[in-house]
Amino acid sequence: MIWLDMNRLHVSTRHTVSDINITINDDAIYVDNDVKYLGVYVTNDLSWDKHVSNVCRKLGPGLQILRRLRGIVPINDRNKNSNPKS
Repeated sequence: MIWLDMNRLHVSTRHTVSDINITINDDAIYVDNDVKYLGVYVTNDLSWDKHVSNVCRKLGPGLQILRRLRGIVPINDRNKNSNPKS
């Protein structure tokens, strides 16, 4: 693309999404239903479902460990690692 080259711009065809068939320098731009941008999943319908599911999936194992430790660690020792009140 002459305009892109003249303005020193580059289009990443791997990350560009379009609803129509577009090719740039013989590279096709594919349609995607969701993208991860700055750690947040953005879907084509702007719902939070995929992002929330991903966060819950990542937090699940850690929460399970905390649940198991709840019965092992004495109540007096549970708050020792928290910040003391000023």
